[in-house]
Amino acid sequence: CVRVFVRVLLPILGLAGLLYYYGGNPDFWHGATLSWWLIFGVRQTLTYFLASCVEYILIRCIAMRTSLILKMMGPLTTLFFIQSRGWPFIFVWWGIWDLILLYGTKGAKLEFAEHWLYNQSYIGVFNENNNGAGVVKGEFYNGVLVALIVAGILTTMKRTWVALLLGRKTYEHYKHQLEKLLKKMVILSEIGELAERIDERADKFEYETEWGLTSIGLPTNKFSFLSQVTAHATNVTTTGQDAAKKEEDTTALPTKNSASPPEKSPLPPPGRHSGNKRSGMDWNRYRTDTHDSLIRPPSDNAAPPSPSTYLPSARKFRSNTLTSEITFDVSDRTVNGNKNPQSRQKVSPERPPDLIMARQKSRARALVEETLDKWQEPKIVRGNHDDTKPSIKEVLEFRKAVRHLEDPYPFSFNFGPANTRENCAQSSKEVYRKLVRHTPEEDVLPFDTLGILVRHGNEVDESRAKTLVKLFQCDLSGYVSETDFIQGCDNVYKQLRLLYAALKNSQRLDYVLENIINCIFFTILTFVLLSVVGIDPFSVLLSFTTIFLSFTFAFGATAAKYTEGIVLIATRRPFDVGDRISLADPNSPSDPSGTATWFVEDLNLFFTTLRYAATNEIATVSNSALANARIINCARSKGASIIYPLKFGIATENRTIEIFKTTVEKYVNDRPSKWEEFSAMRCGRIEPDLGFVEYTLIVKHRKGWQDTGPILDDKAELVTFCLEVAKSLGMRYEAPPMPVHLNMAGPPMSMNVQQPAAGAPEMPIPPRNKSEGTSAADIIARWNAAASAASTTGKLSPH
Repeated sequence: CVRVFVRVLLPILGLAGLLYYYGGNPDFWHGATLSWWLIFGVRQTLTYFLASCVEYILIRCIAMRTSLILKMMGPLTTLFFIQSRGWPFIFVWWGIWDLILLYGTKGAKLEFAEHWLYNQSYIGVFNENNNGAGVVKGEFYNGVLVALIVAGILTTMKRTWVALLLGRKTYEHYKHQLEKLLKKMVILSEIGELAERIDERADKFEYETEWGLTSIGLPTNKFSFLSQVTAHATNVTTTGQDAAKKEEDTTALPTKNSASPPEKSPLPPPGRHSGNKRSGMDWNRYRTDTHDSLIRPPSDNAAPPSPSTYLPSARKFRSNTLTSEITFDVSDRTVNGNKNPQSRQKVSPERPPDLIMARQKSRARALVEETLDKWQEPKIVRGNHDDTKPSIKEVLEFRKAVRHLEDPYPFSFNFGPANTRENCAQSSKEVYRKLVRHTPEEDVLPFDTLGILVRHGNEVDESRAKTLVKLFQCDLSGYVSETDFIQGCDNVYKQLRLLYAALKNSQRLDYVLENIINCIFFTILTFVLLSVVGIDPFSVLLSFTTIFLSFTFAFGATAAKYTEGIVLIATRRPFDVGDRISLADPNSPSDPSGTATWFVEDLNLFFTTLRYAATNEIATVSNSALANARIINCARSKGASIIYPLKFGIATENRTIEIFKTTVEKYVNDRPSKWEEFSAMRCGRIEPDLGFVEYTLIVKHRKGWQDTGPILDDKAELVTFCLEVAKSLGMRYEAPPMPVHLNMAGPPMSMNVQQPAAGAPEMPIPPRNKSEGTSAADIIARWNAAASAASTTGKLSPH
């Protein structure tokens, strides 16, 4: 302001004085002198500076840096103030200051508006001697001031409406994805904090053990020490009948002044044993779909499964022709490689009572679920009523959470840097190393260590437990390998990056859409301001009618296509950046085995850039061409269903097919980290003439079609297993030999036959004598003889 006043305003005032005193003070516009207009421009600049000062104080200092306006006027008014930042707010207050200081109709108000120093007689250029011709009380000037205020207010209202519209649309579109992602991010941050605590206490114990400090009271058993650290760090108590006794053993952390170490360790002695046996917790029951096979006793056999593992060797099957149920006689069931002489009602003494009760309840629940049909709860779609719209506070909190995705430590500082995939993998590996130190005699992480985060005393947070189990798929023995742990963290990182890229691209689309709205808005605003000033807008509009009509005929069809593409992306949003999509004709039938897919590399309101998933070829498609296509979004297609046809011989008994079905179902249920459920296996085709029956196998994968690679790998393993089972049960279907139709109209295939040139007559086969043979060798020999004779004589039959 000082520079403008010194370098601009003072020279203008000096020029006005020269014109007034030495230049004859000529008239310029509306009867006012040129010197008066120059001074009037200086005064307008000063009122503009006043408006800028008000904008800085109210908007930038109070509204954006304090919560005063938010507490006094609410979030909507605060948002209105913030959206007026810039020229709209300045225009409004510029008009207000002009109405106060530079506008008047009569009396002293008019004199002050024309000359701020009207009551002095020393400087004539600043009093009534310098003719203002009543400009400040004219209707045109009044209309200009009103137009400034109206333009600022309407622009602020437009900004607020667009911000709410686009903000709520983005909130509704990405809210659930962000909520799920933030839950996983919170779990990873808590895991990082837990790993840091375990690592610090383990280092402290190793230091004290190395320097002989354990002799003054610290426990010499590392298992006992770390278990007590865990119990005090997270207020965790174990479950089961001895929970109260174990809680008493861990009520005080031993110190250097302790008389003696605790008598009993709350954890079992070192060694590799099941996590379920350690705490009595069956973490597999927190999966989304629990089967009876998921709660059977864990096995220590780590060898790869074979069909013989699942096929019953000495089990006896009993088939019910009415219900087609298969029951097993498990009198010869083996435990740890030895036959179990106990009956079904007797319980192994190694199994905790709580686990036995959980298994009995799960079996009962499984029996109830088997009697019910497969059914999925309908998705409740929120309506468009005003009371269901997200509030401004929710939108602001959503934007604040989105900014957290840009942090180089999104999973907390204890977890480590995760701004790139390599850093995330290294941090995950380091966290896994720290977590394993909780059980130093184990080389694999027990899931009980992670379960500390969801256990509060004797209670378990089931919602968090399900999220934790889904994030880190533990095996049936209750362990999480290093690969599975890193893979779980990597999945969260990929979800984070894809969501962040989608949000950034959504901001780009919103910016372009806002520019389109601005063009329409400012066109309408121009005509409104012209009418406020006193100019007829229709006369201005008629002068452009010819140009508008010519553009309509020239670009009407193109504009319609562009509008169709804009509506597709702006309103429907069928895909985001990074999604795998498939494009097809809406009237063409769908292929159950899947279709060719593309990755969305980039998109805007007019074009979409795609990358072919098979060959990485880049293609650009107009959005108008996608408007009428059937778009399959694999990223939004959760739980891929695999459909595979199986052919069995027509002589295969129903009992054998039931055994096959039960075996495959058990194979699927034993891999909960890959398969979600065994959906169905039903007969869909019977061909007695061809000698086969066709069954359709339907299984549901845990991953969506976005991750096609792992799905196809698991499908190949399942199909291979089905083939091996079919071989073991003697169910393979071999197609019968098909009859071969020999057509003698053309020459048989022979290396010695020279084909005639194009247009040349064909050489006939010599007539067969009755004594000649009819075998293929005889026919070829006769053909070669005829070819040799034709080449010698040079004569061809006109045939």
